[in-house]
Amino acid sequence: MVIVGIVVSCAKMSCAKTDPVETKSSSSVEQVVLSASAEPVEHAESMVLERPKDQCPSSMILVQSSFCIHRWEAHLIDDRGQMHDPYRVPPFPEQMGEWRAHALPGVVPQGYTGRDQAEIACKNAGFRLCRQHEWQIACRGPQGMIFPYGTQHRIERRCNTHKFPGPSHLVLYFYPHTTWSTSEMNDPRINQVPDGLAPTGQYVDCTNAYGTFDMVGNLQEWVFDLVSEKEHKGNAIALGDHYMGQGRNYEGCEARNVAHGYYPNEPTRNQRDYSTGFRCCADPQ
Repeated sequence: MVIVGIVVSCAKMSCAKTDPVETKSSSSVEQVVLSASAEPVEHAESMVLERPKDQCPSSMILVQSSFCIHRWEAHLIDDRGQMHDPYRVPPFPEQMGEWRAHALPGVVPQGYTGRDQAEIACKNAGFRLCRQHEWQIACRGPQGMIFPYGTQHRIERRCNTHKFPGPSHLVLYFYPHTTWSTSEMNDPRINQVPDGLAPTGQYVDCTNAYGTFDMVGNLQEWVFDLVSEKEHKGNAIALGDHYMGQGRNYEGCEARNVAHGYYPNEPTRNQRDYSTGFRCCADPQ
């Protein structure tokens, strides 16, 4: 299968086939930043209702006076401030060490992340994984709409979704006869294809009056809750869909992926792939 019109550019990261579990770090967070062609993130600051900095960490916003949430999808840094390569699987839980969650605008968020890794990264930063209801409240905005920009229907290109549909799916681009294996789904080249995964906040209209960005699209995000319904009971929950999501698990803030089991004692079995990321929450001070 040949897909016309996709040009793979891996600027600062190698596209050579390597072990997808290999851990690398960039020299600083600033190295993996918003591209020069993107609209400036500052454009969206005026949309925020209020930002009481004394109640939440600086990277978070207070929602309904009840919880703090990261405004942007998270990346990982170590105790020296070195950034984990966002295109590679983070260390498994027993090897996470001091890797912790960090959130800024204009940074490529950490994909290829499992729920267990996300939970540890939040804890290492002094935060926690968001609960499902917190995440959905923050996504819907003060008006409680299905899409964060204030509508009940999707507006094309407002958020980073519905890219590479059907046969143009990027896994198929790299693996025309894919078996959708773990190694294929965690290929670091996938999230480096142009017009795919975006730096945080690049979609300046994918926000609401709370001031959270990319809660729909870009990466689907793990939450703390596990599925309680009989079908899929105990599975992990990822919300918000991702840049190649086509609305199969509902749309917008209602998008909910419950297809993957959760094995706290068998971390190698837990789902992680190009589409999975996270952000953290905290209790206000």
